[in-house]
Amino acid sequence: METNRLGVREALEKLPDRRLVLLVDTNFLVYIAKGLIAPSQIIEALTAPYAPLIPSSVVGELNMLASSSKPSLARAARKALELAARLGWPVIECGQGKTDDVVYRCAVTLKSMGRRIVVATCDKRLRGRLRLAGIPTLYYRESESRLETDWETI
Repeated sequence: METNRLGVREALEKLPDRRLVLLVDTNFLVYIAKGLIAPSQIIEALTAPYAPLIPSSVVGELNMLASSSKPSLARAARKALELAARLGWPVIECGQGKTDDVVYRCAVTLKSMGRRIVVATCDKRLRGRLRLAGIPTLYYRESESRLETDWETI
């Protein structure tokens, strides 16, 4: 996965077109690894071609979780890393700091560059911050076992 690391501008230049950018957070990848979210559900929820990008801080957090003393969490984190690598989702450098702050700053930067952006996260606090910045999120609604977005059309 480390071989796919790109800067934000370099990652955007490599995208084949002006696709929707899906910035993926740690917990969303863990939900995929646990089987709660199928990658095909992302396509259904977004209804638009998208390009997934993973901030390097998310990879760092997953590596930390992979060595957790909780076996189920460690297993899910390792599986999330393997899955992202197998899917070929690029890792981008978005700076240093707490993962949620990095994801937020990266999303705001991408939006300011004129990109259509959606953040895939199940973190309620991060979703609230993103909503205030006018950035839609894709999240897992447990009560209905499905993905939803904050906006009807993205």
